[in-house]
Amino acid sequence: MRWLLQRLAWAAVSLLGISMATAALLALAPLDPAVARTADPGVFRSETARASAVRALRERAGWVDPATGARRPFLACYGRWLRSAVTLDLAPEGEAPAEFRRRLARALATSALIASLALGLALGFGAVVGVATGWLRPGSALDRAVSLPLLGLLGLPEFLLATLALLAIGWLGLRGVPVKGLRTPGTDGLPLLARLADLARHAALPALLLAVTPAILIARFLRESVARALDAEWVFTLRAFGTPARTVRQRVLAAAARPVWTQLGTILPALVTGAVVIEQVFSLPGFGRLAFQAALQRDVATIAATTHIGSAIVLLGLIASDALHRLGDPRVRFD
Repeated sequence: MRWLLQRLAWAAVSLLGISMATAALLALAPLDPAVARTADPGVFRSETARASAVRALRERAGWVDPATGARRPFLACYGRWLRSAVTLDLAPEGEAPAEFRRRLARALATSALIASLALGLALGFGAVVGVATGWLRPGSALDRAVSLPLLGLLGLPEFLLATLALLAIGWLGLRGVPVKGLRTPGTDGLPLLARLADLARHAALPALLLAVTPAILIARFLRESVARALDAEWVFTLRAFGTPARTVRQRVLAAAARPVWTQLGTILPALVTGAVVIEQVFSLPGFGRLAFQAALQRDVATIAATTHIGSAIVLLGLIASDALHRLGDPRVRFD
């Protein structure tokens, strides 16, 4: 419990540093969000009206002093945003906080669904391939035949994989594979099982593409772990004492799987960053697409909210991976 409280305290300090760095970067951005929102000249009758709208936006956001029109100091703007973050009032200007929280909750639920499916696929594929290649003789022809394509896929970014997948679907004429959204229009009135089947069809390809990089990382990591465990002296000792082969395999796999819990802490950031690309390509209303659209629209409030929520998810994932590592290996001590 002491270790958990210490880690949570350090996570809070890290979030505070991330929030200050994010606010500083947004303050140093060359494009003023208020100017960007009023860029359409057809909306305003004159340049004076446009300047008045820009100033009103800046005042509502707290960037300038309403009395003097002078820009407020960075720490004053940061303190105002921090108070809003503590009270969960992170909505952008012109949107009700309750509506923004509902929109954010729907985006998080969509991303959680895709990421959960991707993590399950990554663990399944990585475990099978990692154990199989680790049990083989390192450097053998079969090992190279499996490892080289995986390393090639690992070098491809998510946007390229998604683009190649869309091109392949078009070339093969696979019209039954959905490539946009999470549901087919007009399916609201269908039975529950039909809606779930439609959801599974839409989520299958994005989850598969999102799982590619984590699956290869798990497979490579587990391969090395299994190979090291097979060369350990205690394995030769078990075999010398006539231990059944099945028991030896179980002990080797148990020892090799322990470090994988720590690897999960590095997979979570990959899922968070990969979701930004995958959700944008497949038009999924998820957390990553929400952050990407906020960046395109220069929506400072939404950018700050998604940055900090994503950072909190990653930090909590790292703490969870350390705790799972301790549960999987009693020899590890909490410091």
